[in-house]
Amino acid sequence: MDKLLLLLSKLQGQGATDEAMKLSARIAAATSLENPYRVSERLKALQAAGATEQVAALLDRDPASHVSLMTDTSSISCCRR
Repeated sequence: MDKLLLLLSKLQGQGATDEAMKLSARIAAATSLENPYRVSERLKALQAAGATEQVAALLDRDPASHVSLMTDTSSISCCRR
């Protein structure tokens, strides 16, 4: 888990909902779309945080169209449930 997601989790755990939602919005806007594993990790964390608008914002950026076709296939496992 990266540091932003850890911070998001800690903010939520402390009841800092407004701050968690602000951070969620920044995560959704700033996540690099080239790494499918990172996108998947962040989508899961945003969903767990109840940040449905931020999940939608990240998906609206169309991460599937930004993934390199030369991506190592081991990163595909990140999308399995």
